[in-house]
Amino acid sequence: MKHLFLIILAFLLFPAQSRAVCNYHNVSGYIWSGNTGWISLNCRAGGTVDYGLDINFESGSPTVDVTGYAWSYGLGWLNFDPVIPYPALPNYPARFVRNEGELPTTTAGVLKGWAKWVALGDNGWMKLSSDDGAPIAYSVGIGADRLFSGWSWNGGEDVDSDLKAELGDGWVMWDSDGGDLGG
Repeated sequence: MKHLFLIILAFLLFPAQSRAVCNYHNVSGYIWSGNTGWISLNCRAGGTVDYGLDINFESGSPTVDVTGYAWSYGLGWLNFDPVIPYPALPNYPARFVRNEGELPTTTAGVLKGWAKWVALGDNGWMKLSSDDGAPIAYSVGIGADRLFSGWSWNGGEDVDSDLKAELGDGWVMWDSDGGDLGG
């Protein structure tokens, strides 16, 4: 009886800690914002919530949706599949667009469209590549080596006009040292 009491007491004093299982997401690593710090592209580094980005490269389609969420301790959730209306062209959420002339399952291409910082509301729109003729050209590229390069922009409602970060996160660097498609 004394052993049973001690076992029950141990469970009450030291309850098992629950941790969410991090499901498989084929985009991993981190991207960097000089204003808010590291942005995690999936939950593999720890945490209690399953999150991450996925791109179905095997679909064979020249354009593939990017789905899921990233996380920043500074700004919270970054949604890569936000709903309309979008603040400007293009009128679609984050997509991966393969480079012309590449094989149908290549990872070489660019991210286009929109992601959105949930906590910033209407000022949370992050543009993944500039429009043709924009004052500053930028984009997020993915190489055949499955590594990221380039920049995205979040500057509030004036997406491409003055490129000032007063209302958003500013420039976000997608560096090959921080994020990859390793899973």
